[in-house]
Amino acid sequence: MAGVDAFALLLEELKSEEITDQLTAAKKISTIALGMGAEKSKSQLVPYLLQIIETHTDEVLHAVAESIPSLIPAIGGGDSAHVLLPSLEALAEKDETIVRTKAVASLVTVAAAMGDERVQNEMLPLVKRLAGGENFPSRISAAGLFASVYPSSPPALRPTLRKQYETLAKDEMPMVRSAAFSHMPALAKVMEKDVLVSELVPLFNELSTDLQESVREMAVANVVAMVQRLTPDEALKLFGAFSDNLQEDRSAAIRVLKAQHFVSLAAAMNPARPIREQAGPYLQLLVQDNDLDVRTAAAKNLADFCARLDAGTLQSQIIPVLQDLSQPPPPGEMSLSQAVREHIAEHVCTLAAVLGREGTSNDLMRLLRIFLGDDELKAKVLATVDPVVEALGGEGTQSVLLPEVIKMKDDPLWRGGPSVVLTRT
Repeated sequence: MAGVDAFALLLEELKSEEITDQLTAAKKISTIALGMGAEKSKSQLVPYLLQIIETHTDEVLHAVAESIPSLIPAIGGGDSAHVLLPSLEALAEKDETIVRTKAVASLVTVAAAMGDERVQNEMLPLVKRLAGGENFPSRISAAGLFASVYPSSPPALRPTLRKQYETLAKDEMPMVRSAAFSHMPALAKVMEKDVLVSELVPLFNELSTDLQESVREMAVANVVAMVQRLTPDEALKLFGAFSDNLQEDRSAAIRVLKAQHFVSLAAAMNPARPIREQAGPYLQLLVQDNDLDVRTAAAKNLADFCARLDAGTLQSQIIPVLQDLSQPPPPGEMSLSQAVREHIAEHVCTLAAVLGREGTSNDLMRLLRIFLGDDELKAKVLATVDPVVEALGGEGTQSVLLPEVIKMKDDPLWRGGPSVVLTRT
């Protein structure tokens, strides 16, 4: 009886004219279902959720889509999870992006709770229906579901699934192509490796040169994910040229993405292409790119990239360039690369771990002196000075680093500088 009353209260709140009442009801449907029991939930609550999809606002539908997977324990577990698919399918066809996206995420969750046979019999037809939908929102949703049905599909059906995915990836609507591309890493993760190389990589190459920038922007992150399944030799062969060409992409946004993921890409191809050979391309992004956001993104990766280099490469290629970049602007002028200088100051001390005592004393200290003499940047160096102290050792710190810090004693704001260093020795 309590279950019936709870369901009646849910109906009343969902029919309320107050959006807050409707949202409250949508967020507690799993609690109501537990009170109703599995059979009544499947026979009354689940069908009702399908009915309200055409009558409620997008905000409420988003809450419903988010809550539906939480019904799985209340309706009997994974064996009954398939009864939730019709409501989520209807939500996945909605025009509103937030509703559709949440419905796809919930479909993935529900599919994961279902057995292979149920996925084949219930989920696979759903994906095919969405993929063949006349309205593009359905096709957008379908793109996010192939990875959920591919592993449990019989080998004989997999070529058909891949063909459907390829059709979406070549859809006339950019938003559909973009959706297919965004979900490519998930599909690559569950696909046979030989098929990944023979079918998915060519499709990647096509999408990565799409005329729509919104589609091409996903290429960098996709490569970073896909190379996880490849050897360095395979990564270089399949994606080396793509990675190189990003340096010259006409879109600054895409070059920013290359700078952000530079280390991951370089590491995936090492040692087939030694990472030290990527010092030049990295410096191109850091120094020569005409977009400040690109240079700043590269500067943020300074520590991670340099940690993978040898001391000789740091001394011959990296530090001389950093020294030029780190010079303060002439008096009265503003630096056009101040953000880059700040990130260099924040990360430069980490180079000491690679350079060792001699390299830190002879090369890195020249760079640190620039920052320790800069009122705006000295704090970043002192806050991250530990690797320098460790590389120099107690005696080296006393003779090389501490004298530079003591010069700050006349600055009332930095009289604590020496003590900061001394506490680390």
